[in-house]
Amino acid sequence: MVRPIGFLLLAALMASAACAKPAAYPAAEVLTEFKATCSSVSDIPALRDRALKRGWDETPPSGDSAVGKMLAEMRSSPGKLILGQTYQPLFVLHRAIAGRTLWLVLSDMHIPDSERLQRQRSCEIYDEAAPEISELEAKSFFGRSPNVNRSDFDSQLYWDPAVTSGASYTALVHCERLCPNVVGLKLEASLMDWTDGQHGY
Repeated sequence: MVRPIGFLLLAALMASAACAKPAAYPAAEVLTEFKATCSSVSDIPALRDRALKRGWDETPPSGDSAVGKMLAEMRSSPGKLILGQTYQPLFVLHRAIAGRTLWLVLSDMHIPDSERLQRQRSCEIYDEAAPEISELEAKSFFGRSPNVNRSDFDSQLYWDPAVTSGASYTALVHCERLCPNVVGLKLEASLMDWTDGQHGY
């Protein structure tokens, strides 16, 4: 039986699509943007201005998105994680990098009722539904092996002292429960102020 050429071509295309591997996650591009954007976190408003110049946009996330729900919690529930915490200021930006939509959250968290941690300035990039970045990729990019913390739901690669400039702590977290409402990847650079005058984690 001779089959029409169109049928054979369609079958070949379907077979090819079934065998095709999903595109690799652009870890190097995302980490490069994280390292460039989340530097010198001591001045959050200045960091926001630099991010805008790099091409980040301040269009807010939709309220029903994972990042949108997380931000609503941060704004409406001070004290949920640590008694008395407030976020002043809190900026949210987004940008497409290598086909991924990244969300940038810049916060200056004040914690007046904490016995030790008084303030935490953070630059965080979220990529919803992103896979985990491996220890090998992280070490190759930053030039230093991370500490590793894993649970049944989350994995955390972190450096203390930081591997990002102007911060005390750097972390790559693959979230299922650690990040409120967000399942995916969080990249964080933070500067922490303690009651004893230290700035480390």
